[in-house]
Amino acid sequence: SRTPVNNALSILANEGYLDLVHHQGYTVHKITKEEAESLYEIRGIIELGCVSSVIRKLTPEKLEALEQKKRLYEKAVVDQVSRGRFTLDQEFHAFFIQISDILYLPDYFRDIYQRIFLRHPLEGLNTRRPRDVVLEHQGIFEAISVRDVEATKQSIKTHIKNGKEYIFSIIFD
Repeated sequence: SRTPVNNALSILANEGYLDLVHHQGYTVHKITKEEAESLYEIRGIIELGCVSSVIRKLTPEKLEALEQKKRLYEKAVVDQVSRGRFTLDQEFHAFFIQISDILYLPDYFRDIYQRIFLRHPLEGLNTRRPRDVVLEHQGIFEAISVRDVEATKQSIKTHIKNGKEYIFSIIFD
């Protein structure tokens, strides 16, 4: 019926995913540059803020699981998967954050990530960036595997900066 659909649309609008256009209905919210800047700032705070905890709580099993997430993304790049690749990237980072054992933080990260990428058009994506992401993930993974907090933070900063520049060049240029 219409009621649950309208309720769902209202929830999505309240969460910032949709805009209500009076007398027309809902449209997908177009992210502003200011919103994107804030979302990337929050993403950096989340990922960089948990690095020390991740390194402390890292086990061989967790490292192996993180490597598996990294490999799934690599396979998607080889197979030229488009939208699903964003989910695999998200899960690599969310699992990294999950290792910290900070409750709710992976969920907050997923929310921030989705606020950026659910509004991202697939048209105009260049094929070079996914290969760069593979290399950047490898750098993050290697720094984590040798338990180097500073190298991990630097790899994450570089990865976020490169991703932000890429997304901004598509959305705002």
